[in-house]
This record gives sequence, C-alpha cells and structure tokens, in this order.
Amino acid sequence: MFERRLKDMEWTLPSPKWIFVFNILLFLLRFSLGKTLATIHWNKNANFGTEGLELHAEINDKVEIDCPKTPNTTVGRQYAEYLTFTQVSQAGFDHCSTNISYGIVRTLLTCNRPFEDNSFILLFQRYPPLPGSPTFRHSRTYYFITTSDGTLDGLHQINRGLCHTHNMKLRVHIRPRPTEATPTGQTPMRTRPRTRSTTRPTTPTTLPTTHPKTTTFPQAITEKPKITDKPVEETPKKNNPDSQSSDNASTVLRHSWTLLLLGLCTAMLRWLTMT
Repeated sequence: MFERRLKDMEWTLPSPKWIFVFNILLFLLRFSLGKTLATIHWNKNANFGTEGLELHAEINDKVEIDCPKTPNTTVGRQYAEYLTFTQVSQAGFDHCSTNISYGIVRTLLTCNRPFEDNSFILLFQRYPPLPGSPTFRHSRTYYFITTSDGTLDGLHQINRGLCHTHNMKLRVHIRPRPTEATPTGQTPMRTRPRTRSTTRPTTPTTLPTTHPKTTTFPQAITEKPKITDKPVEETPKKNNPDSQSSDNASTVLRHSWTLLLLGLCTAMLRWLTMT
C-alpha cells in the first residue's frame, strides 16, 4: 500500500503537446506586448544608404519585412525580384556572404512569389516558440543581408549579390537592460557645468552637444510618424467625445487581446483532454 502511494505521487514530465501549447501561448503574449518599430521594404529599388540600415530595438519589439511585389502582367513580370532575407554573423555581414564558413546562416524569408503579398515579422524575443527560430539577447548586435542578385537563377547564390551592389543589409542593436551599466565606448550624459563667481566678467563656456549620426531611409524603412512640439495657444479644456471614443477603443483592443489568448488557451485545453 505504501509503495502504491509513492508511485501515485511520482512526478512525470509534461507531454510534448503541453510544451507546444505553452510555447505558442507565450509567443502570442510577447507578440501582443511588443511594439512595431518599422516596416522595411526589402527590394533593390529602396534606399539603403551606403552602409545599409541600422535599428535600435528592445526585447519583444518587432519589425515587418515586406517582399517586393509587382503586378502579374507582361510589363510587371519584367520587374519581378527574387531574393532572400538571411541572418548572418558579423563576418558574413562585412563580406556580403552567406557561406557557412563565416558563421551562422539562417534564412528567415524567401521572396519567391513576386505577384503576391509576402512578408515576415521579425520578433526580437529571448526564447523561441519553435526550434530553429532566432533568439536575441540584450546588449548584442545582429546582422541580416541578402546575397541574391534579384533574378530567379540567382536566388540562392551565397556571395555578394544585392548586399554588395545595393547595400541591402540590416544591422539591429538590442538595447541593454535598464539596470545595466553604460557599454564601453559610449559617453554618459553630461550634466550642466557649475559656474563660479569671479571678480572679472567671464564668458560662459558651453559644451557643444554631440548627437549620434543618423541616416534617414525614406524608401527602405517606414517608421511611425513622430509628434513635433509646436507652440499653440491655450484653449479651455472641453470634453471631447472623439477622444473618449478613442480611449474606449484602445481599452476594447487590449481586452480583445486578453480574450483571444484566454479563448485559445481554453480551446487547446479541450483539444488535449479529448485526445
């Protein structure tokens, strides 16, 4: 009797079905909490600058990669593009190569349907929901390129390609944790210098504020519009029904995500109990 009780109390490992369901729910939760940084138009007609694109992201942020699309007509088929979106190492990024001798090579998107909508959402997550998915860590840099030349025959070539001719490459910096110290090579924020009173007038010295060099890519990347500060006249506050309706809409949207996750979880549990 005692041995039977011990056998009933033994812990067993969860089945692969439960692990799969848990990973999917965790992925959906991260996907709903993250924000979309930009939409990158992954085609050779976009402007990638002289050194490619560069982004700074947080964990759980996401970027949408859009494949080139052209109408399925006689003229449109002449402008069809075939290319890939591949994660590589820094050496592969510098040499515009997807040769495995340079390190990691992971093709995340293949643009081989030029007459259809084809895109990929790159989620910067720490834990992948499925085997083979990319993972990201704080304070690290990740590299993406395409070595295709734009034609169907050159879709899977491993050297140069549009990475070399059109600078089609992307560099993503994952920001450090809020509690981490400033990485080496970055100067901390300067405080206002204190001035001492002297007997003779002196000209206050102001330190020029240095800003990091930024490059805008009007065609290759589409970011959300930013609100600029403009002087406006103060007007008495009134109850705006439109603002109230927008707040209610945002609240309903948040609740809808929660209800969707709960409904999916309930459906998965019923499916597992029935099988």
